[in-house]
Formats: sequence, C-alpha cells, structure tokens
Amino acid sequence: MSMPAGLLYRMYRTMLLARRFDEAQIRFYKTGQDKMESVHSYVGQEAIGVGAGLAMAGGDCLVPWPRS
Repeated sequence: MSMPAGLLYRMYRTMLLARRFDEAQIRFYKTGQDKMESVHSYVGQEAIGVGAGLAMAGGDCLVPWPRS
C-alpha cells in the first residue's frame, strides 16, 4: 500500500512528539515532583496511538489506558 509522503511525515512527527513527551514525563516523575503514584510508559507503542487517531472521525473519543 502506498501512502502520500506528507502523511508519512506527519505520522512520523506525531510518533516522535509522543516519544519525547513520554520521555519528559518519565524524567519529571523520577524527580519526585510528580504527585502521580506511577507512570505508565508509552515508549515503543507510539504507532498505535497515531494509527488509532488517524482512523477517528469527528465526534470520536480516544482514551488511552495502560495494560495491566
């Protein structure tokens, strides 16, 4: 299946943004300033969120939930 280069670039940038955010969240949690009991890392699963987000239509909601 062929995909437009612009879409592939947008998907890559979104995955990269998700990874960077996750890494920053983990660093912040390790400082002890975060009041959350735990942090569930998304590293390695960025494509799932990007793919699900692209499949959404107007009015759809996406709620991420960590695996147990």
